[in-house]
Formats: sequence, structure tokens, C-alpha cells
Amino acid sequence: MGHWCRFFLQGVSETAESGKRTFQQILSLRQELECRVVALGRRAENCRKLIFHLYEHPAVTIHQAMDVLNIQFNPARNLVSTLTDMGILKEITGQQRNRVFLFEPYFKIFSD
Repeated sequence: MGHWCRFFLQGVSETAESGKRTFQQILSLRQELECRVVALGRRAENCRKLIFHLYEHPAVTIHQAMDVLNIQFNPARNLVSTLTDMGILKEITGQQRNRVFLFEPYFKIFSD
């Protein structure tokens, strides 16, 4: 086996191991968030739906949350605010209007 072949196989192995660690971190995050969301009572189901959406689209506005959950502005704003207070979302624009919220714990998995 040539030197380049061993180098390639080592790279494949390291990439697979990294992917496995990332997947384990995502599963751990999902379990942690599920435990935390249960405590929200009747709002838990909408929190779960929004979090599920965030795994595919890790940034959201209040208007997008309204669309995803099919709810009005105030309940969407309150839900986003709750998730922000819990450290699940982080406002990243610094504005009062047209704010964007990042699914920070999920984002950190990929930026570490």
C-alpha cells in the first residue's frame, strides 16, 4: 500500500470519527432540550415544534416562528423570548426590530 493510500485512509477514519462525535453531541443536545422543554407545560409542544425546525434552519425570526407554529405574533414572541431566556436561542442582530435568533447550542457543536 502506497504512502498516499495510507494518508487517504487515515483521513477517512478521522472524518468518520469526527462525524460520530458530532452526531453524539446532537443526540445529547436533543435529550437535554427535551428534558428542559417538558417543564414548560402547555407551551412545551410549540417549543418542541420550533426546536425541531431549528435543527434544519438554526436561525429564526419571530415572523418565521409564527409561520412554523401557525400562531399569532404575541405568542410567537413570548415563545422565542422564553427560549432566549433558557439559553436555547440567542439574539444576534442587536436590533429592536427584525431580530434574528440563533439556535446557539446547536451552532456551537459545528463551530467548536
